[in-house]
Amino acid sequence: MKSTTRRSTQSQKTIKLLFAKSGNQCAFPDCTHEIISRKNIVIGEIAHIESERFKGPRFNSKSQNTYRRSYENLILLCHAHHKEIDELVNEYTVKKLKSMKKKHEENQHSNLKISDEVLAKLEGEYFQYWEDIKYINQNEHICKNLARKIDTKSNIKGLYKKCLKSLNDLHITNTWINETLDSNWDNLIKFLNINGIKTTSIEKIPYYENPFYQQLWEIRMLRINNIMGELELNIRILVIRALEHSSLANPNNLEIKKYLSKLKQELLKQAGRVMYVD
Repeated sequence: MKSTTRRSTQSQKTIKLLFAKSGNQCAFPDCTHEIISRKNIVIGEIAHIESERFKGPRFNSKSQNTYRRSYENLILLCHAHHKEIDELVNEYTVKKLKSMKKKHEENQHSNLKISDEVLAKLEGEYFQYWEDIKYINQNEHICKNLARKIDTKSNIKGLYKKCLKSLNDLHITNTWINETLDSNWDNLIKFLNINGIKTTSIEKIPYYENPFYQQLWEIRMLRINNIMGELELNIRILVIRALEHSSLANPNNLEIKKYLSKLKQELLKQAGRVMYVD
């Protein structure tokens, strides 16, 4: 659960409604900390009553992602009380937090609204962050000649394609390593024969006693392939999760919806077939 200055997965409509009913005040009883300072800086935090993170505070597996990011599941708090409710989950139950939110909003008479100016400022902070990353990466790197370029422009779809390409390159590299190691024994025999060394006796060594036969087989054939398979699956899940957030924040974006639907259908088909190499 992050502050609004770091991450916002809720729609602008939800954020505006939440701020409008807050009275510009932390919802914790008797707390008078402001949510937006007099200098128009967002210093409060959006807290989840039921966490949107698995195993997060008060996470409810029966809830849907849409509800977890909805107005009903969000409460505005100062940093200290946000931390307190998430640390003391047994004391601050879902029921207690919903009651806290309800009483707080009923007692507010302020017409405070989060303006388009504030939202634009938050978006500007996100943009500036990536501009800073780009500048540091290109101009302040400790070793410019070896600097790995950080992509700050690609969207989720573009980054997903890059991840898949890297995974494919890894598969190709692993295949090359396997072919090289598997040919070590034959290459050794050829090398000895070329140099006039008899190999009759060592060729009779059983394969299970031969240190050159199928070197590191379990690591190469099982462990590495399982790691790559797990990585590919988790990247797919991560992209779907990210697109779900984007779709909620941009419900009218048909391109996001179309790509999200495509990936979700692919994962549905994959769900009954994914397995470990054994």
